[in-house]
Amino acid sequence: MKILVIGKPIKHSKSPQIQNFWLKKKKINLVYEKKEVNENDLHQIVNDVREERIHGLNVTLPYKQKIMEFVDEIDISAKNSFAVNTIYKRKEKVIGANTDGKGLVDYLIKDENISLLEKNVLLIGAGGATYGIVSELIKQRLKRIEIANRTEANANKLIKDFNFSQTPIIYKKWVPIKPSPKTDLIINCSSFGMQKKELIEINYNTLKKETLILDIIYNPLETEFLKESRQYGFKTFNGIGMLIRQAAIAFNLWFDIDLSLEDITKARDILQEV
Repeated sequence: MKILVIGKPIKHSKSPQIQNFWLKKKKINLVYEKKEVNENDLHQIVNDVREERIHGLNVTLPYKQKIMEFVDEIDISAKNSFAVNTIYKRKEKVIGANTDGKGLVDYLIKDENISLLEKNVLLIGAGGATYGIVSELIKQRLKRIEIANRTEANANKLIKDFNFSQTPIIYKKWVPIKPSPKTDLIINCSSFGMQKKELIEINYNTLKKETLILDIIYNPLETEFLKESRQYGFKTFNGIGMLIRQAAIAFNLWFDIDLSLEDITKARDILQEV
């Protein structure tokens, strides 16, 4: 039996290196593979989990929202984030969960010792990953969240979907993005930057030097956005830490195993060497 990560494209995914390392370390006789699928494949793949031909799934772009209609139940993490990135089976039911936001918050707090309390955060993008991240960030007592997105209507839909949030969420125009001087953390939650020469147009001149910049993209390890941000003197982080932390939460959903800090650290070392 196997576990799959599905999406389109999927070639870039480093999830197999992480999960297969943990599967081998925990002596679990399964293999984790990546598979590019089309939208009309989603129903059958979820049914394969239901019939136990596949043990579980990770889901990446562009299917994090579409796949929700095929599972039996949506857990609270996916309900709050309006997207699914992990699928597992419990008591004959196929359940959709979302580990993106929790993975990011765990990484920032546990691995980088970054406090989010009363911080101003700018998010770039308004897709499935952004939904998961916003759903967890609003639990952290932030001061404000800004959403910059190429399509204003999509950003406004996200803001409307989170209208219950006590944290103010407002739209920020896309090109060029002009962050507030009070911005503490900028996170690129979009896929923009995975391709060479894709550069997010952002005005760095108003930012304070302490602003932190993170890109959830992990392949390449340094996007043009991070490279330019670093050249301007800002501290930057790629998506490897979030990837590993969200993968650890998914691993727990599939096997009820809490991974140790050593497991997390060794997985990160493996990916940094690739």
